[in-house]
Amino acid sequence: MKISASVAMLACVIIFTPQTANAGAWRGIVPLRSTRADVEKLLGPPTLEDSGYEINGERVQISYSSRGCQEGLPAGWKVPADTVVTISVSSKNDMKLADVLVPGRNYDQIYSVHTPQLVDYADVSEGVRYTMI
Repeated sequence: MKISASVAMLACVIIFTPQTANAGAWRGIVPLRSTRADVEKLLGPPTLEDSGYEINGERVQISYSSRGCQEGLPAGWKVPADTVVTISVSSKNDMKLADVLVPGRNYDQIYSVHTPQLVDYADVSEGVRYTMI
């Protein structure tokens, strides 16, 4: 069983929640705070396509905002261009779900409509989502 950990901030949480939303940090990189320059200072230039890295047997994919908030766009967000939006870490090694999920934490289970064997375990308060493939 392969598990892919995604540290992600859901746009709908940001847009529709008046509270501050959290996103999990990874190696000092914090979604919605760190920039492309911060990432490249820590990790160097990307080694894989689409801002990806191969680090210690893990594939790390970092997504950035393409541009800042534009005046007049509905549901726009105030995130400057080149700000980290999501960090996805995929392990090449098979892992057990029990090795990844923190005991005692409540996770929302999200089942894929199109791929029944795909289940996400999300902890919105921590800004972390684990995908079981």
